[in-house]
Amino acid sequence: MRADRTASALKSTLERHELLPYLLAEHPIVQDVLLNPTPAKVKRANLYLEDLNRHARVTVTYIIPVDGNCVAASNWQGPGSFIGADYLFRPYFVNAIKGGVGRFFGIGTISQAPGYYISQPVRRDGKIVGVAVVKLDLEWFQGMDASEPLVVTDDHGVTFLSSVPAWKYHTIRPLSGQVARFDLSGTPVCATADRAAVGDDRAHARR
Repeated sequence: MRADRTASALKSTLERHELLPYLLAEHPIVQDVLLNPTPAKVKRANLYLEDLNRHARVTVTYIIPVDGNCVAASNWQGPGSFIGADYLFRPYFVNAIKGGVGRFFGIGTISQAPGYYISQPVRRDGKIVGVAVVKLDLEWFQGMDASEPLVVTDDHGVTFLSSVPAWKYHTIRPLSGQVARFDLSGTPVCATADRAAVGDDRAHARR
């Protein structure tokens, strides 16, 4: 079935990058810039992330200290650099700073582009000192043939990818009150039932 093939391809894409934020979190360059973000260490971290991002072929990689303000990013030279942006409220940051793995699909606060975020806590001597994040672009799914429509939803029934663009960010069933409190950027809002956060949930392909 086409739905099964699509689900398998999407799962493979996500799992292929699952280890990357963990490897970032273990690297001394990442740990050093979180503990002491001097200009020299920030520059070294930016160059490392830029090189890693290019070879891993992901959208953006970035590092966030415990205060939530990005200190280094692979897109440090671009006009849409994430450096200095506040991610304290983002679900993937909240989950990782508590010691978990963050997985989140949402709209970027800086780029305004949708993406899938994977995060890991960064530890030094057993203490969490920040969060490493990888953002993936999954918009290739939207370019699929819409003659046999497919959607990908989270466990709440929110459509976050679809071969029919008009179906994106709508729900296939009513949302609970708690879920509906967040929009796709992870910001608390009084949301309507057809927009919601896609948090720490695995994706499902449906036909």
